[in-house]
Amino acid sequence: MITRDKENKPPLIVSPTKKYYICPSREGCPPDMTKNPGTGNCIKTQHLKNGCPPGKMIIPGAGQWEKLNGESCLNPNIDKCMEPVHIRHDKGSKTGTTPTWSLPRGETCPGKTPLCNDHCYATKGEFAYRKGVLPSRKRNLYSSKQPYFVNEMVKEIKKISHTTGQKYFRIHESGDFYNKQYRDKWYEIIRRCPEIKFLAYTKMCSWDWNDRPSNLNVFCSIWPDSTQAQKNSQLPKAYCIDKGKGEVPQYRHDTSGLLCPEQTYPDTHPEYHAGCDKCKYCWEKQKPVLFEIH
Repeated sequence: MITRDKENKPPLIVSPTKKYYICPSREGCPPDMTKNPGTGNCIKTQHLKNGCPPGKMIIPGAGQWEKLNGESCLNPNIDKCMEPVHIRHDKGSKTGTTPTWSLPRGETCPGKTPLCNDHCYATKGEFAYRKGVLPSRKRNLYSSKQPYFVNEMVKEIKKISHTTGQKYFRIHESGDFYNKQYRDKWYEIIRRCPEIKFLAYTKMCSWDWNDRPSNLNVFCSIWPDSTQAQKNSQLPKAYCIDKGKGEVPQYRHDTSGLLCPEQTYPDTHPEYHAGCDKCKYCWEKQKPVLFEIH
């Protein structure tokens, strides 16, 4: 889809997820950049000439946000010097300081449904806080396909655990296991970090998960329009519910589940309102849990 304003300015192309604009192609590179002959993208001239700073590497197509026609758009044809992987462990989300690994929403979610695509909470992180989130997740996706991925992740996870004392890890605050090869890489990472408890929600519920490591808790993410195969999964379920807003149909959930305390009990259970740092139900239990769409 292409949009054009009344003054006939250059068009902005709407992304496949219809959540942001992609900058139109243009000749040449920005003033401080040069064409990277290896990828055909633009990169800072100093990085092409002198290489990346220590601890960083060139990530093809990481992209950067630019302004055009008064709108923010993502220029995907930008290579950047970045660390090989990024694990978030600050206090900026519900997961708090629990280390979290994320990929770009949508394109890494082969099991997504129309409802979860339209109401995906990861959209806010990628497009409301635009500057670094989406390029960082695109970097993670690139690195997840490289030979160094497993070793880099094990090194970073252990380093964060040693520094912070954290013994819990969340896989995919955004994104999903986009194929079984990627999932198997995570199996190796998890087995090499036996002192850490890992958590993931997935829509790839029809896969065989019986050989998953014992320190990995996996929930099948269920929406009202999930497939019957997803709903029949033997994995514990994580239900997304509307709580009366009328945005999506109500789903008759398993009443043995827990309504996420961080979302639903900020007044009656303030001890949980600090988020996943305090609760850890999803890491420790294999019973259904319910999340209000957010």
